[in-house]
Amino acid sequence: MAELAAVGKFHVVDDVEADAVIEDSTHAIMHNEALGRAIRNMYGRLQVLEKQVASLKTQIEASKQSVPQ
Repeated sequence: MAELAAVGKFHVVDDVEADAVIEDSTHAIMHNEALGRAIRNMYGRLQVLEKQVASLKTQIEASKQSVPQ
């Protein structure tokens, strides 16, 4: 038995529907893993960029202070 999400009622799940759900979830898991890897890779790069931006801001502030007004 499975609940129909849109209807909120239960119905009997046959083998074809169960196989389709398993097949879909297999693909979804692969996509989720790929997206997870991409996000983890981007996160590391974003941390590096944040440090570079902070360094540049520090350099800009230091150069502003060293320039006579």
